[in-house]
Amino acid sequence: MPLPNAPTRRPNNPETRLADQKTSTMLLILGLVFAFIGLGALLLPALIEIPEMAEVLAVTTVVGEVALGLGGVLIAVYAWRRVTAQVKQ
Repeated sequence: MPLPNAPTRRPNNPETRLADQKTSTMLLILGLVFAFIGLGALLLPALIEIPEMAEVLAVTTVVGEVALGLGGVLIAVYAWRRVTAQVKQ
């Protein structure tokens, strides 16, 4: 006996709409947190006046770039979900 086909769409009921809304909000929050961490890691070496500390913190620029990129992607996914949700309505 073959298995039935998998559903292609989620049911449109209050529970799934609330879950989608919570997921979108969490994407935005995580995106902003990663973006702020990335900006902090990139800007902190320029703000430190002690030369030895600035040299040590200069290594964090790669981490800052990755965190800033990840934050940007998460914010873009949030925006894409909002736009597609408005188009469906």
